[in-house]
Amino acid sequence: MILNVRGGLGMQILETFSGLEKYGVNNIKEVHINVGNLGDKNFLKQNYLPFLFSHLFSSLKIKTKIVEGTAKQNSFTVEGFRLARQFVLNNQKFLPLYGVKHGVKYLHVRKLDRQLVSDETYDKIYNSHRVLRKIDTSGDPIEDWRTLLNADYIIGAPSTFTLSTLLFNGNKRISVIPESMCDGPAKMASEHFQVIQNIMSIFPNLRWYKNDSIC
Repeated sequence: MILNVRGGLGMQILETFSGLEKYGVNNIKEVHINVGNLGDKNFLKQNYLPFLFSHLFSSLKIKTKIVEGTAKQNSFTVEGFRLARQFVLNNQKFLPLYGVKHGVKYLHVRKLDRQLVSDETYDKIYNSHRVLRKIDTSGDPIEDWRTLLNADYIIGAPSTFTLSTLLFNGNKRISVIPESMCDGPAKMASEHFQVIQNIMSIFPNLRWYKNDSIC
């Protein structure tokens, strides 16, 4: 069986892990990263999986490759996150370890694909909390994701880039900028904000950002 996934780094993790848990690793021979109709969004045309989880895929004997399609798992749901989290719990021996750096707090500035939050609001949040370090889209996405995986606390716009780190540490503290503060040029459907609200039942330290919510 072929497992079709689509999206950037965080979405590739969510879709792949939820699909592997749903269909069973013994039934999946290949994971196809679908990159059709993405225009010049080259960051969405990468196969991040073998760089992040080489031991996992070699141990399970599952190949990954890029294909010119549009199929995907549609895993940005409560069930998708639940399945992906369960996959991580069931396969920890194949996955890289994380080590939380206590006291290290990051503001993730999402701009490259969809800028949901304006520069002014990002700056306001950053300037309100001088303990924050900033990660934007100018660096290497794999290294940036690993940095956030090990961070003690993250503030950011809705993004699977940050939310996917919860799959490895279900107790990680993440504050998501709410819909009322998403004043950027791009928009996200209200039902996706509702998914984030609903997965707070799975991840106890996931919450909506408030100006005084950093600790």
